[in-house]
Amino acid sequence: MLVGAARHGWAQTPAAPAAGQATLAQCVRIIKGDSVLLFYDATYALTPPACAPIRRFTRITASGDFNGETRDYDARTQKLRARLHYRAGKREGRYETYFPNGQLAVQGTFAQGKPAGTWQFWYANGQQRQTLAWTDLPAPRLRILAYWDSTGQQGVANGNGVWHDVLPMLHSRFGGPVLNGLAQGVWENRAATTNKLLTTEVYEQGIFRGGKALDGIGGRYKDRPLLEPQVGDLVAAAEGFRLGATCEMRQAAYQADAARAEQMRNALPPTPAGDPSSFVQTVLRQLSESNQTNDWEIIADGREFVVEAMTDEKGYLHLLSGQSGGGFITALTQVVSGLPAWRPATYNSKPVPGLVQLVISKRGSVLNMSYRTRVDPVALMAR
Repeated sequence: MLVGAARHGWAQTPAAPAAGQATLAQCVRIIKGDSVLLFYDATYALTPPACAPIRRFTRITASGDFNGETRDYDARTQKLRARLHYRAGKREGRYETYFPNGQLAVQGTFAQGKPAGTWQFWYANGQQRQTLAWTDLPAPRLRILAYWDSTGQQGVANGNGVWHDVLPMLHSRFGGPVLNGLAQGVWENRAATTNKLLTTEVYEQGIFRGGKALDGIGGRYKDRPLLEPQVGDLVAAAEGFRLGATCEMRQAAYQADAARAEQMRNALPPTPAGDPSSFVQTVLRQLSESNQTNDWEIIADGREFVVEAMTDEKGYLHLLSGQSGGGFITALTQVVSGLPAWRPATYNSKPVPGLVQLVISKRGSVLNMSYRTRVDPVALMAR
């Protein structure tokens, strides 16, 4: 659901900022009377103009609330990012957001601070994406009326069909069947690149009944849904009047990030001795041989079991932790300790500690394994 950020109010902004934090006076320009110009970073934290990508034109009441029409612009391109309206601090009336190219992204209405009525959504190329409706009925309030994928293929019409969306932070795609505008049946979340099934949830007339995580971490859950339809609302963060960092602090952070990136360009992760596929097959073969005396039921079929490990500067592999203990970890420790040392991670051609994740899954009695490696960032910081 679309949920606005918790409001703290202009008047409650801290008077004494922390070290490296901007002051309110640095981030505001009074235009005339109650009309002001506010400057924000990409997360809508108040920021000095010199490093602010967002400018907001608005009015502020004597009690410290937004009031009337508010417009957000991209400070670099001068294009409109959002247009919304407030009445005594609560959103009221038409709401619009725009893509960086100027194309309208979302158009809807607020009533007494809550989304209301029919909302329209578009893709960045101007193609229709979906039509949603907010009702006055008890939860769930949100109804899916229509949906089109990025190719223009319609998935939901008149509140019935199949709806999908993405979870950018998880690099996944989720959705499922819709009946009379509400989630119905089994919804799925799949990895965007591999299409691997990560999570399933069951809905009855839009009511969440339970979910199951298949990634080896969560298992079954009933406390709250993870896959219900979402409507992003980044501009709501502006209502908290958060103070961001100074431009000098942001520049220092940028330079630190650039230095770390440069370090990584000069760093190579650890690799198994010989052919990497031979390492995997050797580990699996020896684990299978030891399976006669070890209980491996801690690895559920189809779920990944992740073991954290590290390589020292001589390339020897040491297990650090797994998601559980038992005979499996003991067997794996014995196997890797008897194998040849890895080629250690290097930084500027000198050996440094490396990090390894062994990812093991099971189908029936058959084990599969892959691994991920990187240079230990703590080791780089000490160099």
